Amino acid sequence: MVARNPDADPRTDGTHTGPVRRFLMWWQRFLTALVSGPSSAGRATTRSAVDGPTSDAVGPLGLRSSAIVWAGGLGLLAGALGTVLLAPTDVTRPTAIAAAIMTLVWAAIRWALLWATATGALKRDPRAIRGAWALGSIAWAIGVTPELRALAWLLSGALTWYALERLGAPRRQAGVSVGIAWGSQAVVVIGSWLARNAIVAFLATRG
Repeated sequence: MVARNPDADPRTDGTHTGPVRRFLMWWQRFLTALVSGPSSAGRATTRSAVDGPTSDAVGPLGLRSSAIVWAGGLGLLAGALGTVLLAPTDVTRPTAIAAAIMTLVWAAIRWALLWATATGALKRDPRAIRGAWALGSIAWAIGVTPELRALAWLLSGALTWYALERLGAPRRQAGVSVGIAWGSQAVVVIGSWLARNAIVAFLATRG
């Protein structure tokens, strides 16, 4: 966290900005805390394709690392808010809110699983995993309905796999990491759906 400069122009200070900008600044800090990973002590010093020694190194698709993180965070936020705002009726809004929350929760879980399954240079430098995760998160901007969330899930996995390979991860390692992170979500979601329908069917036969 950067200390506040007492001589800074108050017009550019976060406390003097509008509510939207303050929220975006909070969202950026939240994402940074989420994906910063463990202490940087002992990390590799080699330059990664997404985020090297400079904070704004060019990464996948020619985007700068800061742009990737911002775009990924805003993609997640847009998908979550869109899910709620586009709920057709007040009756379906609680379900939409739950879906939006789970979108953000699973984003955090996928990042954790990517880090847990990483090896080699990627394991030593979580900044690279942050870049791959953020690039994949951009796809969630379209996830405002169940069908579009399924498409976003596929696209985000493909983008993350692409980014990991661009970062130098072996094809097998990238596939395993993405498969575990995205596959775990699929297993839980499909399993929950099957269990819920089985309970409904059982109760219907009992009635």
